[in-house]
Amino acid sequence: MTNLRSIEIFTVVALILILASNLAMASDVLEENNRVLHFDQPQAPLTSLNFKQNQALKPLSNDFHIIEKSYLSNNIGERWAVITFENKSAGQRLLKNKSIVATFADGFQTHAINLNETLQGHDKLTKAVFFGVYPFPILVVQIE
Repeated sequence: MTNLRSIEIFTVVALILILASNLAMASDVLEENNRVLHFDQPQAPLTSLNFKQNQALKPLSNDFHIIEKSYLSNNIGERWAVITFENKSAGQRLLKNKSIVATFADGFQTHAINLNETLQGHDKLTKAVFFGVYPFPILVVQIE
């Protein structure tokens, strides 16, 4: 009788381990699906943002110009922008995190997280720029 009981216990434990393994794999698939970036719905340009802010972030003064941009996000709240920058100067310039500011739909602002580029005079660069994880979408990115 004890052998039969041991087999039953072993079977139950084996089934639990198999189910746990399957749940872990399903969780990994769901997590991966949540990380996939999607382009945010295009919108008409906003011409007047008047958020109540104690101290608005300003980009560091620089010689860059944004030619084009498009916003991306995913289900876990990662906020990205694909941006084409142009160095308006004839000389080499550094494109750093503090060169650009993103403003979110609730008025929160942040600098980029992954910028560290060198552009020669009048060069252009398209880059996926990360602005962190945040519940609200990006409304605008600015550079000065």
